[in-house]
Parts: sequence; structure tokens; C-alpha cells
Amino acid sequence: ILQGWVNSTKPASYSFVVTRNSQNPPPAITGTTITPGTAVSGTVAPSGTSNYKFTLASSKQLWFDSRSNTYAAEWKLVGPQGVVASDHYFGYEDYGLGLLPAGTYSLQVTGTAGEPFAFNLLDVSAATSLVLDASTTATLSPASGTKLYTFSGTAGQVVYFDTTAD
Repeated sequence: ILQGWVNSTKPASYSFVVTRNSQNPPPAITGTTITPGTAVSGTVAPSGTSNYKFTLASSKQLWFDSRSNTYAAEWKLVGPQGVVASDHYFGYEDYGLGLLPAGTYSLQVTGTAGEPFAFNLLDVSAATSLVLDASTTATLSPASGTKLYTFSGTAGQVVYFDTTAD
């Protein structure tokens, strides 16, 4: 998929080449080891890049939970399949990473040196189960965090999400 910019109305020229790179192994993944489900906070390193890594023993569906409202830092995720996501500012909304295969991943944070950031990689399979027609009350801590929920339904069933408190 080669996708243009949604606001562009004029033709855009481009060129690229796809090559087989069986000669060179990928670079070793380095960085601070993190665990999906454990919140991470830090500041962009003086070099402008902070590197993290994690390993999935089996395929998992993950969700990137940005806990910072900054456009002075962005993140990129690379795994065994190549680039999973890139050029996402922390100030943008959260990001569903899809089903990721087993392997070691590199999460790179780049931006203005010293810029604070925070995130969590949530395992979708650990989402809290809801019972339909039952009230749920919880607290997001921090308020910029994300809580994942799941419920069982049947094909064609219509459900309604109704907030009952601010």
C-alpha cells in the first residue's frame, strides 16, 4: 500500500525500489527492556533517541496507550516483520498495533532531548470482560491512560454504549 496525504488534491510523483537483502542480517535490537502491560515513562535521551525492546513469546494483539500530550516526541515500532508503526507523535491518539507475531521488537522514541513521555503497551487479551446490562464504574489513573474492555455478543446484536457519569 502506498498511501497519499488525504488533504492533497494534486498528483504527487514518487519513486522507490524494492530489493532483496539476504546479504546483510538486520542490526541487533538494543535498548532498555520493557514488559507489555507495564507503564513506561522517561525523557528523550540527549542524543534525541531513546530505545526500548521487548520480546513476545507468542503472537499477541497489542494496543499503544500514549500517556503524554506532546508533539515534541514520536515513536516507532519495528519487529520481525519490519516496521509496524512509525512517525506517531505522543500527542496523537492511541494506536492499535494489530496481531504481532512472536519475536523481539524495538520501540524507538525520538524527539527533543529532555522531552518527557509516557506510554504503555496493552495486551488486548487481558481486557476486562463486561457483562451486558450491568453498570461498570472505574477510574483511569492517569486520566490520560486507556482501559480495554471486551464483551460477548452474537452476530447482528445491537448494543448501546451509555455513559452514566462524567
